[in-house]
Amino acid sequence: MKKIMISIVRGFVCPGFYDSLLKIFTFFLLVFALSANGATAQVPVPANGIAIGGMVPDVFWTHPFQGEGDEQILMSSYKGKLIILDFWATWCGPCIAMIPKMDSLQKAFDKQVQFVSVAYQDKKTIVPFLSKLGQQRGRGFDIPGVLGDKFLGQLFPHKALPHYVWIDGAGKVVAITDYNAVTDASIRKMLEKPGSGLPLKDELLESGGQAVVSEKIADDVRFLSSLRGYQAGAASEYKTEWINDSTAFRLRIVNLSPLNLFWYAYSTPVFEAKKYMKYEIADTSVFTTKSRGQATRDWVRKHGLTYELIVPKARMGEYWKLIQGDLVRMFPQYSLQKGKELRDVLVLRRKGNGKSFASESKNYSMKGSAVGIEMKGGSFEVLVNNLDKFWLQNLKTPVVDETEYKGRVDIKIDGNMVDVPSINRSLSAYGLELAAAKRNVEVFTIHDTKTR
Repeated sequence: MKKIMISIVRGFVCPGFYDSLLKIFTFFLLVFALSANGATAQVPVPANGIAIGGMVPDVFWTHPFQGEGDEQILMSSYKGKLIILDFWATWCGPCIAMIPKMDSLQKAFDKQVQFVSVAYQDKKTIVPFLSKLGQQRGRGFDIPGVLGDKFLGQLFPHKALPHYVWIDGAGKVVAITDYNAVTDASIRKMLEKPGSGLPLKDELLESGGQAVVSEKIADDVRFLSSLRGYQAGAASEYKTEWINDSTAFRLRIVNLSPLNLFWYAYSTPVFEAKKYMKYEIADTSVFTTKSRGQATRDWVRKHGLTYELIVPKARMGEYWKLIQGDLVRMFPQYSLQKGKELRDVLVLRRKGNGKSFASESKNYSMKGSAVGIEMKGGSFEVLVNNLDKFWLQNLKTPVVDETEYKGRVDIKIDGNMVDVPSINRSLSAYGLELAAAKRNVEVFTIHDTKTR
């Protein structure tokens, strides 16, 4: 059986989209072992990597890692310090936002702490990116970086970026966190009381165990729709794949909340549900959780759900409607209502004359990273969707297109893609801007179904 797999893990946040969106959303795909270059150290590694409380192997200290220049990095140079490994990539907005913060923390704790950035991408990608980032920010960054990594990714496997592994001076893994835990207070806490508990990264809901959600499907399965409860041993994640020689498409949403299912079902290629959806439910305790760490893991074990859908290729045009229909049948206690609501938004609009953005290209392409993108043969709708769904996804304000231009567009943005003023500096050359405004937008409200 041939299959192409896409694994997307976002915890209790916005899900990814199936393969037609990959050109825009490649930043969600984590393929460290397959994409990395360079030799991999041969050392026995637990199936699920080194967990908190485990010791790094001796080769961790002696293996020569490729640095950003011609130099090699030896972790033994930092032995005795608290080492914080920062797994990142050039397409990861939150990762880029953390670079200046980590640089400042490194300077503040230089004698006691060593940040080390770890990228699966190679020198040809990383070095020009960091150079451009430094020019945009008006400063350089002094954190050593490991490039083309395979080895550390095997020791500390993960599915979502950024990813932080905290290792004490003796080589003991003392914490595995997301970026929210990388703070002055957390570092002081770890230095003053080694082994102090920090919130575990949400993707690590389970360590060890065999996932109950089977990776295998019989070759004769043509259509399947199911909803189950918590699956022991499986991480909370979204997975999509083509199966049965690419004749069917399979979606699995594993150990997530009903809210996550609704977010996915209504996050179509032209709509970001998380920004346009709210819930007014009397009892939210079984619908979602705002907790973190251990409390989140306890909630998932009790209330987590696993949804699976297999759709024949010929019916992929019905993909979103099939999922939405399933939610109606599987969650009769909830109803979804559409309505207009006055909201703060960012509008892409024309503000004056500028160079032409009209495109003569018949083919669409989008390339770039967190320090700039270039779109050819696209549209303002595509650009707005890209900003709304990814680069500006952490803003609560939706992004809407008010250019009233429907033709093909060539646009180059040379700036920090998670910073609106930086984006606007490039857009101004085209007589365009992202401006704050209030607009009546369509909003989905999930509420309790009224019983007669």
